[in-house]
Amino acid sequence: MSKYRVLWIDDKFEEMHLMVKKWRIDPAIDIELVGYKFAVNGMAAFDANPESWDAVILDAQQLYADASEGTSLKGLRECRDFFKSHVNKVPFFIFTGDPKCKSDTDFAILMGQRIYKKGNEQDVADLARDIHLACDAFPEKRLREKYADAIRICPQYAKEILEVASIIEKRQTNNAKVFNTMRDILEWVVKYCRQHGVFNQSVATPANASTFLPLIKNPDIVPSYVVANFMACNEVVQNGSHGEDAGSTIKVKKHVKEGIAPHLIESTFNNLMVILDWCATLPEDESEIAKYREYTKSIKIHQDPLEGVVQQDEGGNFFCKEEAGDRSCLIDYKYASENSLLGKRVRITTMIANNKYPEESPYPYFTNRNIL
Repeated sequence: MSKYRVLWIDDKFEEMHLMVKKWRIDPAIDIELVGYKFAVNGMAAFDANPESWDAVILDAQQLYADASEGTSLKGLRECRDFFKSHVNKVPFFIFTGDPKCKSDTDFAILMGQRIYKKGNEQDVADLARDIHLACDAFPEKRLREKYADAIRICPQYAKEILEVASIIEKRQTNNAKVFNTMRDILEWVVKYCRQHGVFNQSVATPANASTFLPLIKNPDIVPSYVVANFMACNEVVQNGSHGEDAGSTIKVKKHVKEGIAPHLIESTFNNLMVILDWCATLPEDESEIAKYREYTKSIKIHQDPLEGVVQQDEGGNFFCKEEAGDRSCLIDYKYASENSLLGKRVRITTMIANNKYPEESPYPYFTNRNIL
């Protein structure tokens, strides 16, 4: 069965159950209609989460933003321009009961598309069929279905997942910018795994995770193929997201841009999708998560001390960025103040993951002790 989520802007959308009932005649088409009375609200709902919509139905005579204004073509014109120009394009259809619009050929020509008529059973059936055909013809719809599990587990990166998938489908094999995107998603994976007990607080970054994962000798927690895919993905995205002259021995960005490695983007994205598929299987129950934490709490990884000068950012946070590398560590405010660390060269020997990274803080590590 083909499933579609359709946004419908119509001041009488409450009556849509009559139309849905007729669409149920075709068992191959399952259309979920989500109605909005005002045009501005419908456009805002689409803009808030564009990846979740497959199509849009517009009434001709709409309430734009205020019921006191009455219905007019203003909402339709605004919606038409909005959906045509939106970066996430979806098919949209005009479905109206206005006698003038239904019979006015000039109106259809003005809109540049067919006008479906309310009350006409054939038009209702045609609309359902055309939504089905148009959505299936849109590559975004196919990609949303193909990567539905990854988007479900990582909805905040739905747009980025679809963008990379689209680049791969279009065979843009030299677009090295995607490695930055995949690195961001891999950083999210680290935080997600920490929340679900797979990693302990020593794991702050994908690099830490690549060292930590092989030490988990329980395939019920982390299968070996996940370990292999994570390590391969991390190696490529870390090198690919840095400059061409960053000292990498595998020259990811250079080889992708020059077409030497035309399949590297796709293979790395597939590594990432394997990881996200596995993330979807991690326990949600606190008692199960506690079992994971009990198993992994004693696993330790070696970390070189972080050396650098203590600085203070615009928000007043104390931090230290290493001079020979790209690690950075947030320092407890009270500890840094009481020990007058600002401007001093220090050596940090104990760090844990900063749980606010990367959404709320740019520093992967945190410390409040053992600063020499």
